[in-house]
Amino acid sequence: NILNTPVSLESFTPGRDSAEIGAQLSRSCRNLLEVRKSRVKPGTDTKVIAAWNGMMLAAFAEAGAALERADYIQTAVNCAEFILTEMMVDGRLMRSGKSEVGSGPQQPEHSSRFILSEVPGFLEDYACCADGFLRLYEATGARRWLDASRGLMDTVLARFADPRGGFFNTADDAEELIDRPKELSDNAVPAGNSVAVEVLLKLEAITGDAAYGAPAAAYVRQMVDPMGRHPLAFGRLLCAADMQIGPLRELVIVGNPDEADTAALVRAARDGYRPNLIVVSAGEGEEEDVALFAGKSKIGGRAAAYLCEGRVCRAPVTDPEELARVLG
Repeated sequence: NILNTPVSLESFTPGRDSAEIGAQLSRSCRNLLEVRKSRVKPGTDTKVIAAWNGMMLAAFAEAGAALERADYIQTAVNCAEFILTEMMVDGRLMRSGKSEVGSGPQQPEHSSRFILSEVPGFLEDYACCADGFLRLYEATGARRWLDASRGLMDTVLARFADPRGGFFNTADDAEELIDRPKELSDNAVPAGNSVAVEVLLKLEAITGDAAYGAPAAAYVRQMVDPMGRHPLAFGRLLCAADMQIGPLRELVIVGNPDEADTAALVRAARDGYRPNLIVVSAGEGEEEDVALFAGKSKIGGRAAAYLCEGRVCRAPVTDPEELARVLG
């Protein structure tokens, strides 16, 4: 039992000196702690799972952008850097690793090092991390995160695709099993297929590459009947289906991210919950090789916002209030 005082000592021990009892309890707790220190300490869970970090990365990036929290964005960047530097081997994502607390002459006490497992990443690892990278690209405009997301999903298309539609849980060069598993339904965490479909649809919208969107749309069509009969089992996939049906809109903001006019347009775009709106921004001429930015520039020296659907764009606007009205 843990010694504690759930009620006041005065009510618990009427007629006795509460200060003396309190001192006695403090001594007993110290003695109990010394005895417990001699026991083997319970193990702590120090594993790092790629998919879970991808989900956390996505949450911090989206929240940071919506709430204008630089600390959230920095947390997302730190997580993304960790995944790229510590959890990738020869361009392939690994499933997990763990932190090992060090002791001894070669590793100072209380320091830690990260030990990567030999288990290759599953579909959910690739999809969730790609989703996190893509949301970080939307939040920061830094091209490296778009490239990181594309790199992971290129591997998914090449290594995880099921010829019948959708994606297997394991890559084609992973350990051979009696039956290659394929998860369809969303549970406590979304299925890798559901996240992959959503990321592929967004990548097609940004890059203009139909090789991303075609397999995603085909899988949504394939799952129409199961989603209709068991909607509670396909929460994330239904969100992806809603995105695929549309309208999925793309908002391109061209302007210096450090200048007030650009920031005002970005703020107007994110002032509200618009789940099927992709917001990307970059300086003029910086992202010309990305389909969404092709041919778009500032207007009269001011930052401009282009609202597009299916890469067909409305006339650009430069006023934040006008942008808010257009977005609805």
